[in-house]
Amino acid sequence: MSAAEIGISEEARSRFEEDGYWLGPQLFDAGQREALAYAVDEVNAGRYETGREPMACFWSPGDDPYALRKVDNWRCATRCWRGGCWRRRPCGCGTSRS
Repeated sequence: MSAAEIGISEEARSRFEEDGYWLGPQLFDAGQREALAYAVDEVNAGRYETGREPMACFWSPGDDPYALRKVDNWRCATRCWRGGCWRRRPCGCGTSRS
């Protein structure tokens, strides 16, 4: 697939060639980003809204707060990503989508 087929401008392509990275369009609105950040923070804190733990966590509360936080399948531990905020119903994350 070419840059033109996915809508990348020549200016963006040139910046990528020059800088080595490209910042694409915004995918989530501010409310979605806030809800997602809250849900990830809850999972990182060991609070699983669904009662299900992620498949694997390579960071735990008390570990170096600046270390990489890798959590496999964290979304199974929160209703926010599984449908709450994204389907316009409250999910307990503090963001109600209307």
